Amino acid sequence: MTYHRHVGDELAVVGDLLAHEGFQAGLLAGLIGLVLIILVSVARRSPVIGWGILFSASVVVVLVLDDRVEWALVTGLAIVAVGGVTIDLAGLVKRRSVSYLAKGTAWGIAVIAVFWFTNAVYSPVERWISIAFPLVILLIGASVSAFRRSAHPNLLGPMVAVSILGIWVTVPETDSVTVLVGAAFPLGLATVPPFRARAISAGAFALGSVIAWLTAVGGESNAATIVGGWSAIGIIPLLPLLAHSHRPARWTMVLSLHVVYVVLVTRAVDVWDSIPALIAATLVLSVLSTLALILWGRSGDRASEDLATKSP
Repeated sequence: MTYHRHVGDELAVVGDLLAHEGFQAGLLAGLIGLVLIILVSVARRSPVIGWGILFSASVVVVLVLDDRVEWALVTGLAIVAVGGVTIDLAGLVKRRSVSYLAKGTAWGIAVIAVFWFTNAVYSPVERWISIAFPLVILLIGASVSAFRRSAHPNLLGPMVAVSILGIWVTVPETDSVTVLVGAAFPLGLATVPPFRARAISAGAFALGSVIAWLTAVGGESNAATIVGGWSAIGIIPLLPLLAHSHRPARWTMVLSLHVVYVVLVTRAVDVWDSIPALIAATLVLSVLSTLALILWGRSGDRASEDLATKSP
């Protein structure tokens, strides 16, 4: 009987989400963004590389129209996006001696832009949040931007959507986060075939800023939930790092591992209200996830070797 009540509660929460005006507005904005991606990709006969820009713009437009944010946020995101543009442009420099200087300068500009965004749009009560906030933006931005060079670039949209759902489950104030969830439903499909949209640094850092900011605002009443929400980024940063280190695990395993990671993080927030404990749990999950990805890749290598050995 208890189980049925629990299931009923979960269904009621999902029903409240689907009926929320913010979710519906975000869903509409995300659908418009998906249609634009389809139209542009058909016209250009190639995948769109503006996924991150369209995602963050869809969310911000809804928040601005609903008077939930000030225009300072829009200006801040534009500056962060410009910082990302400098990284993309630096990547076009081919001459090695100049390339290092260009990339170093570009990253310096991007870091300054992110810290400026932090000071301009967010004033946390606790000092550690003001330090962690820009670092989280840089981590998410760099991970999303580099994901197109990972072994499973098509998984970016679904994995970001799962992370956003994890944030919605974790933070107590979800009024604005529901807009992000709504946009994630259609735009989470934009990176999979046949659309195959991709994010470059300009959009990746803007999207990272939106995700980090909404998580921090939604968790202001309980700082531990901010850590849990940020940790819901899951294994997205790991895949670009492991892209060339071993045979990649199957996409089903990668996506399943990401879901498990996010679920465990959201449950950890319910169990512990200690920030050090949550950080330690996130680090442990990251290490275990890295080992799992490596072992799955090696098992794939062994399976290929066994198949080759048995072949006549």
